[in-house]
Amino acid sequence: PELGSIAVLGNHDRWRNAVLVTEELNRAGIRVLSNEAVTIGPLRIGGIDDAFTGHDDVPRTVRSMRLG
Repeated sequence: PELGSIAVLGNHDRWRNAVLVTEELNRAGIRVLSNEAVTIGPLRIGGIDDAFTGHDDVPRTVRSMRLG
């Protein structure tokens, strides 16, 4: 993709091996967002981690969205 690829982990990633999943995604050139935001081209993208496993932090993500 022209502007890159973004991922956010979900409950199945957390149940298995989130560190390994993140490493493999990064190795493939995919940026993993965890309660943070990034600006790519004209877009500000926020990635809220998995709520089901308790890794979400909405206020932190919103703050990160505003900093961009």
